[in-house]
Amino acid sequence: EDMNVSDSAVILFGNGRASNHFKNLDTFSKEDSMRILGIKNNHDIYILLDLQSPSAGYNSVEEIIHLSKTLVEFVDNKKNIALIIKPYPSINFSWLSNLIRHRSENIYLLDKKQLPDHALNVADVIFCKFSTMGVESMIYDTQVVSILLDKEKTFKVFGNSAEYIYEKEELKSFLKNFFSSQEIFIKWKNSYKEKRNKFIQTYYPKLHKSSDEIIVETLEKKLNERFLNEKNN
Repeated sequence: EDMNVSDSAVILFGNGRASNHFKNLDTFSKEDSMRILGIKNNHDIYILLDLQSPSAGYNSVEEIIHLSKTLVEFVDNKKNIALIIKPYPSINFSWLSNLIRHRSENIYLLDKKQLPDHALNVADVIFCKFSTMGVESMIYDTQVVSILLDKEKTFKVFGNSAEYIYEKEELKSFLKNFFSSQEIFIKWKNSYKEKRNKFIQTYYPKLHKSSDEIIVETLEKKLNERFLNEKNN
């Protein structure tokens, strides 16, 4: 509607690239994914940090470093909480290596070339700004916490299914209040369960054909229409 695109030019194709995530639910157990990630100890809460690359106008270096530093310092010496860090493939995170050096063994820095599937399967909660990884995480019943320090409403891409944090100090108090014990954390997470389910049902509608079939048929139709128009003209 914002772009004045007609209904006839919009095609719903369902899960798309997220199809593999739905398959993973029937393929990998949480224990399988923990083993693949190299997580040997059991923890009460598994936090996933979606470490994004800086992008002018979208995600500043200050925002990325503040979120990373706050989470690392919070989980330090909290053996019941694991922090899994999944860097974007394009990011330079040498500063992060210095930050987590000599820290507790409950911080896991993944290879940036590794797919996020197993990290999403293990995580109870994901921290990001706005991200397709955040959307896909809800397929695994992972709760999203969106950090919007610039208070830009455009980036509220998760609707009402996410917890939004707008201030630096608010992030610290949030972690202190809701991650103090597994019981309190689960109660908070469950308060969003219905909203997560509704978001997934809306974002990934179940259609009569697979995403690939719909895309191929649409492209064939559009190409044939163009061919006929050019032939007639």
